[in-house]
Amino acid sequence: MASAKTAASLASRTTKRPSTIRTLSSSFPPSNPLLRHPNNRVHLVFGANTDVGKSVVSAGLVRAAAAAAAADSSSERTTSVNYIKPLQCGGSDESFILDQRDDGFERVACRTLFSWNTLASPHLASHLEGLPVSDAEVLASLRSSLDRVEERDGGGTTTTTAAAAAMAEGSSVTIIESAGGALSPSSSSPLNERSGALGDGRWGWSTQADLYSSLELPVVFVGDGKLGGIGVTLASLEALWSRGYRVDAVVFVEGEDGSGGDGIRFGRGNAEALREYVMMYRDTSCLDGDAIMCLPPLPPMPIALTAWYGSNREEFLKLHHLLCRRWRDSFVE
Repeated sequence: MASAKTAASLASRTTKRPSTIRTLSSSFPPSNPLLRHPNNRVHLVFGANTDVGKSVVSAGLVRAAAAAAAADSSSERTTSVNYIKPLQCGGSDESFILDQRDDGFERVACRTLFSWNTLASPHLASHLEGLPVSDAEVLASLRSSLDRVEERDGGGTTTTTAAAAAMAEGSSVTIIESAGGALSPSSSSPLNERSGALGDGRWGWSTQADLYSSLELPVVFVGDGKLGGIGVTLASLEALWSRGYRVDAVVFVEGEDGSGGDGIRFGRGNAEALREYVMMYRDTSCLDGDAIMCLPPLPPMPIALTAWYGSNREEFLKLHHLLCRRWRDSFVE
């Protein structure tokens, strides 16, 4: 939702940058948040491209988690809902998420880890503004953020006992939104491993998919719901699968008015094409047909999204519960 967010936030955005640029080792001990954070259900949102609706879907997931928490009176209810944007270029997705919050649940925390003013790819924005951020810094900051959520809401436990597995629906929910498409560049830095291959002091960068692969986080993927979106959706999913990602769900947002003039619903058609592709070329265990969904088109600007989210409340709740089941099942697979 780049166009809507940009128009709403460029006039009054809050830009966050690290106070110092640290030199960190690019090597980390093995870390699987599924094991390290059993009390915090974490999903990483990737997209087929920019402006396919990652922030719209992320906000819907935050709203659904908050609504489910507000309706749950049990002792194991979700205690907090968190949104993390590791890399932000221009505007503020964090502000967009906060603007879409449901008032029924107060404990929604949003955080941007690194940001730049320039509305461009992170590798370009960081270079133009002279503010390099290495892959190691991004991963260290993200891991630290996840640790803080666990310590705050999970009592600091990092065990994977049967009790932890039983409650693995998550006492906290965290949605991490990537930038651009799955293969879009991350931030650049002379400290990145691939900088040497470029020579002349140039700044290397990784793709978004490569940057986060070591975290082994499950994915919610936002496909392209417009004409021509099938190919880029399939290519991006194959890029994620080839890097070992587990894709728990794919969401399309119907493009523009939802039809191509001939009554063709491209978003719905793209979703059906993906189901067929998985059945023909992939093991359906990697992505169940019920985990592929298409939402109706967004209202034209400047109409607020309140009514749109309200009319799709059940769809997002259904998605929320599906993700909870997949997270819980991951402890017994």
